[in-house]
Amino acid sequence: MRQFPEHSGPLTQAEIEGAPRIILVGHSTGGWAMLKVARDLRDRAIPIELTVQLDSVGITDYTVPSNVKRSAIFHASDFLMFLTTKNVRMEDPRRTKLIANILVKNASHLSITRDPRVKNLVLNTVLGAREDIARFREDRQSENRADGF
Repeated sequence: MRQFPEHSGPLTQAEIEGAPRIILVGHSTGGWAMLKVARDLRDRAIPIELTVQLDSVGITDYTVPSNVKRSAIFHASDFLMFLTTKNVRMEDPRRTKLIANILVKNASHLSITRDPRVKNLVLNTVLGAREDIARFREDRQSENRADGF
């Protein structure tokens, strides 16, 4: 969190644009804990690029907070399937997009963490965030040159 300003309250737009991009991934009860972290960051107005729940187990892991841009959930079909979260709802569907709700066939609660679709989703999101940042910086530099800075 040292990359974020120390002051309390919402971040300015400039602070948000300069902040690192956040991706949260949680497996089992870690999916529950990950959404708790996302809610805590929401309360500080800190945006999250992506949350990924892997066979998530928890009481409050059904609602993705509004500061999350994209969310994905992967679940296995094994003996724990009655305990794990299968569907999530978006706190604000206008701000958060569910990009994957995948039943991983032939995966157990433990093997789901090795599914290549999960790795590809996270890597593609990271690459996309890097491209967005580069474009933003280029636009800012162009604006500064046009303004004579």
